[in-house]
Amino acid sequence: MVANVDQKHPLYTANIDKWSAARDAYSGQFAVKSKRDLYLPKTSAMEMDWNVGDGIGQKAYVAYLKRARFPEFMRRAVATFVGMLWQQAPTIELPERMMPLLDRATPNGEPLALLMRRINEEQLITGRCGLLVDWPSVVTDDALPYISLYNAESIINWDANEFQNGERSLNMVVLDESGYKRTNVFDWTKVSKYRALFLGDESDNENSGTYYQRIYSEADDGSDALNETDIVPKNMGAKIEQIPFVFVNSSDIVAEPSDPPMMELVNATFAVYRNDADYQQALFMQSQDTLIISGDVPAADRDVPIRTGAGAVIRLEQGASAQYIGVNSQGLPEQRQAVQAGYAFCAELAGQLTGESVNIQSGKALQTRMAAQTASLKQIALTCAAATERALKIIAEWIGANPDEVKVTANTEFVLNDLSGQDLTQMLTAKGLGAPLSQESIHDTMRRGGYTSLTYDEEMKKLGEESNNGI
Repeated sequence: MVANVDQKHPLYTANIDKWSAARDAYSGQFAVKSKRDLYLPKTSAMEMDWNVGDGIGQKAYVAYLKRARFPEFMRRAVATFVGMLWQQAPTIELPERMMPLLDRATPNGEPLALLMRRINEEQLITGRCGLLVDWPSVVTDDALPYISLYNAESIINWDANEFQNGERSLNMVVLDESGYKRTNVFDWTKVSKYRALFLGDESDNENSGTYYQRIYSEADDGSDALNETDIVPKNMGAKIEQIPFVFVNSSDIVAEPSDPPMMELVNATFAVYRNDADYQQALFMQSQDTLIISGDVPAADRDVPIRTGAGAVIRLEQGASAQYIGVNSQGLPEQRQAVQAGYAFCAELAGQLTGESVNIQSGKALQTRMAAQTASLKQIALTCAAATERALKIIAEWIGANPDEVKVTANTEFVLNDLSGQDLTQMLTAKGLGAPLSQESIHDTMRRGGYTSLTYDEEMKKLGEESNNGI
């Protein structure tokens, strides 16, 4: 590779196994089983028989792998927490010139809210992602920069150790954009591509501190060499003096990665997966007794394969005997209990509710149940809002808008209040008896209780329209 562009940051190397495990746990059973013995080791007998005969050990492992069940708690947990984070959307304030970003903020044409939702998913899965602000390839008068999302695995190298004016300065980021490229008409080929972000070489006085990109793409001749192409983005014709990249962790926006917030759940699900595989294997072996024949069979039957079951006949010489022996089932209850305990522990970590469904559990009980997770969810929500705001402020600076008009306020109310009709009646009664309770406060309680999605002003406007229409 040219210039060793594929080299990894030491912290990337230290964290990639955790990110991969969390990603696989989120992707589910097919992704986990495709990694085979990375997550489900072979038994000692399979190892010994791996190359015996026609691969007895290999066939046994394939069956062992197929019988195992991977508990997909990680996917359900992420879906649950994202749903809680987006129970109410964050508030986004933008200058008029940037309002189109609400509907189209990414290269794929995704709305800004959907981009933030994807950031939350990455924060929950690996605890790490990044945002790159860039111009489209063709810049028109009304064009706006866009924001690209990179997951943890694609941010392979960085350098944020330089200090300028008492602050850390990001001076290098390398992004792995490798993927599949269509060749001919219907064929696809995997190609290597890296996008390196730099500040200009200090030895070059003319371009000192200037931001530029260098694209390393695979050569068409099939060699290991990579083509290099430099891109120097301009901010309304002027040089850009910072790398427009924002790191997003689960609780901060610094360059150093943080641990996946649900790593304990990831580890627990893999432990249950292995325990369940052993339990399923023991059940299978328990039902597959081995036939033992003591003595001899008639000479005419010695070359005939022995069959068992209904309709099969086994002839023995006088004095010979046959019996079945099987695996001792004494340990099965303990294995079953271990698997059940593992599932219960994963359910607790994943925020699953045992004993009653989410739909019928009161909001107050759910708040109590989710107290520990809520603390983390608030950090995730606030971090996502801060990172998105920083990226949007960069865009504002680039297009000459006022960055102070950019504001992203996170939603930190994740569980609906336990508000019943009786509670509402009591509130109105208390107000009628002179309690210092405003109509706006009552409306806010109703909104958080799920009775309305309108703001107080919107509600008053609707009531006025209904009154004018005689409703």
